[in-house]
Amino acid sequence: MTVDDTMALSACSASAVSGAAAHIGSRPGVNVLVRGDAGQPAELVALVDGGELRVDVADRAPLAELPAVHAAASSGGLPGKVVVVAGAA
Repeated sequence: MTVDDTMALSACSASAVSGAAAHIGSRPGVNVLVRGDAGQPAELVALVDGGELRVDVADRAPLAELPAVHAAASSGGLPGKVVVVAGAA
């Protein structure tokens, strides 16, 4: 998956979470179908809260730094997840 593919996936993630379906593909032969399940985020939160799922957060970054976050992820430079926030980090 390229950075362009990831950016396209990020652009539709809000609709995917809300229950809409989106079709994404930027290269011939590469298609991704995302079908949202509005209950999944609540299930994940319950697993985290119950200690059954651990999410390693390596960093927080403002949305403006998203290209740098993608570059770091592509090079294997992230030891965990990065929380990207719309406001100041």
